[in-house]
Amino acid sequence: MKKRLLCIMLAVLLVIPMIFASCDDTRSDEEIIESILSGATTALTLSVWIPTESDTSDPEFVERLNNVEAAINAILIEKNYSTKVDLVAISDDEYETKVAERYAQMSNGHSAGDAYRTAQDYVNSVEKFWPDKANDPDTYIYQIKYPDVLDYQMDIFLIRGYEDFINHYDDGNLKDLSNYISIHGSDYSNINKLIRPNILAQMKIDGKTYAIPNNHLYIDKYQYVVIDKALFDSSDFEIGNIKNLYDAKAFISSLAGTSDVVPFLGTMQDASGTFFIDPDLYFGATVGSPVGNLFENEEYKKFVSFYKGLCEENCVGTTLENNQVAAVQLFNGTKEEAEAKFSSDEYYLIGTPIAGTSTVYESMFAISSYSADPDRAMKVLYLLENDVEIRTLLQYGIEDVDYNISFDDNGEKIIHLKSDTPYKMNVYNTGNPYYTFPADNTTINDWAETKDLNTSVVVDPLIAYDYILASGKVSEEQLSALQTASDEIKAVYAGYLSSIENLSKSDFDEFAQINFVEIYDVIKARLAEIDAERELIQEYEAKLEETTDEDEIEEINDDIEASNAYIDELNAEIEEMKTEISKFQFTEALYLSEAYETIVGFYVELQAIRGN
Repeated sequence: MKKRLLCIMLAVLLVIPMIFASCDDTRSDEEIIESILSGATTALTLSVWIPTESDTSDPEFVERLNNVEAAINAILIEKNYSTKVDLVAISDDEYETKVAERYAQMSNGHSAGDAYRTAQDYVNSVEKFWPDKANDPDTYIYQIKYPDVLDYQMDIFLIRGYEDFINHYDDGNLKDLSNYISIHGSDYSNINKLIRPNILAQMKIDGKTYAIPNNHLYIDKYQYVVIDKALFDSSDFEIGNIKNLYDAKAFISSLAGTSDVVPFLGTMQDASGTFFIDPDLYFGATVGSPVGNLFENEEYKKFVSFYKGLCEENCVGTTLENNQVAAVQLFNGTKEEAEAKFSSDEYYLIGTPIAGTSTVYESMFAISSYSADPDRAMKVLYLLENDVEIRTLLQYGIEDVDYNISFDDNGEKIIHLKSDTPYKMNVYNTGNPYYTFPADNTTINDWAETKDLNTSVVVDPLIAYDYILASGKVSEEQLSALQTASDEIKAVYAGYLSSIENLSKSDFDEFAQINFVEIYDVIKARLAEIDAERELIQEYEAKLEETTDEDEIEEINDDIEASNAYIDELNAEIEEMKTEISKFQFTEALYLSEAYETIVGFYVELQAIRGN
């Protein structure tokens, strides 16, 4: 037995080159192989589907892909994962189609989980061979035989885009990854550090996480504060102290009354910072808050109060006339749009980067519900997110074959891609880019600027709504009702905005402290009570007509009197509440309208469709 185990260990050393000095599985090679041979551990092959920029029909590419696969498998075995991968590379333009075809094939006669059940029943097979025929015939070594991927198996695959993501979820194609990343101290809890929490949160549907995004620059657009350089540089203020519009208040105020200068160019609707508006419905949201009524939102009320303060200082203009210059203004758009409109020689651009649908869902890995072993698939997926060697192998191929390495003055590796290599992958589609080189002639440290920009990214709270509205997931009846309600709400808001426009800053600040939703909820509850009391009175009056008993008549009249008195109390309470908000009576038309309820309900449904 001792001789047999020695041979087994020899097999590992001969067949599998040493890649790492340590591994995630602390069992010895001897224990691992004995476990596999006994059936306690199953040797498995997992499929990994990725798009490629290469010509997949090119024999040289196929050879390179096989070499990469073999190199990754050597690492996996050295880590004692008892797992190999089968890399399935599909050309970029065919990728989504081929994945859909694979799911159709797998679901034909099979259900999610069949591959897992089959894998658990797999009986490990081994073969023994002699590295050197001249050796002692008893000194043979084992070689574990890994199974082929089943025709109803898919393990790890790439998703590109929100539509792809939500469709796979709807079709039941995705495994829930929540437990892997949410349990404190779990093997994968570090994903919460690898991926920014506000981005990882967008991978949730119905509160569960179904994908791991591949890091990249998560910026669709910016919300810019635009400051005139000449004016600012001639002031005593420091640009480094200006992080947002509110920081520029003193600078704006200092220009009040300056000829040919509009200190702040904008309107009350140009909310800044992290506020988002649906321009069709005048509903909005700030980061971390649900979509709701524009004038209930604290961030928007803060902006309006700020704006009104500037108006009272005569610091606001809505247009530029007679060669006037705007000292400060706001602009929402892409970096390219901002730089085209505002030259860096003439303006400071202070932007809040916004992540939207196109960037957040651009590239993410998921584990298929048809996986042969989701636990092991997660191990491999995790390596794609934080293992430099595997990431670089999958992305760039084999060193000295597909690329070369040199070193800079700091001892950092620099990658040099060979122009004639047939092996070409998109760095955003093969795992976490931060754990490999961004491009030719770069070091891994060249991701520093991207990482830094991502630290200040905020996620648009209206993310994916445009897609949902156009996806067919909202019925025609809902959209029709929404349009009718929208038209009514806009008419109400016209008076709403006009009334607020005429309020002083102090009056508006008083308005901003009033919880209209709570007040009108109470009013509606009191009105419902009044209706109930009136129905009781009608019942009492009907009883009066049916009786001649004087005692009963007296009792009924007392009940009627009590109900009327209660109605008077309720009406007085309602009037007291209305008096409290008498400056803002226009709000009643909004909060008590069916249109308001329709739109509130609609956004609740949208959030449900998004899975929030």
